[in-house]
Amino acid sequence: MSRLLSRREGRAYFPAGILLVDRPELVDSFAASGALVQARIAVVDIHGHPKQVVRWLVDAVRNGHRAPVGYLHAPTTVVYPFAFEPLASLVKSPAPVVFRDLGIRAGGAIRDPFTRRRITSLDAMSPAALAAYAARGVLSMINGDAMLAPMRPAMERDAPRRRSRSGAA
Repeated sequence: MSRLLSRREGRAYFPAGILLVDRPELVDSFAASGALVQARIAVVDIHGHPKQVVRWLVDAVRNGHRAPVGYLHAPTTVVYPFAFEPLASLVKSPAPVVFRDLGIRAGGAIRDPFTRRRITSLDAMSPAALAAYAARGVLSMINGDAMLAPMRPAMERDAPRRRSRSGAA
């Protein structure tokens, strides 16, 4: 990021979903794919990278924004993801957290979205297949089209609207 987003830009660009990953190299791979950007999914790792994105998400969560979180990890990763930002801030908020574990459990497997073959390691998937799998997992938690997801904080979105004198909302 060449500059920090203004408060208004931060509100307008808040993601429809957040993908938390266990390795920094996955953030770069997803960023290079462009698929998650188009789907309005922010990708951060459990180590707090990229720092500017994590800081932006935490600030936005503190200001009332909400987004579902997917956690993608290898079977060898044994980490409690709720202790890491931005998920830690979401858990502290009064609103319920929408969360899905997208990782491969020890001894388990997932399906490659393109070939439908069983995958037991994230490294066995192509970058495109991994991006597609993660995007589908996060987007499945969003009601409706992610491109049309509300961009205002939940507090503003859910507040009762005032009726005009004509009775229209």
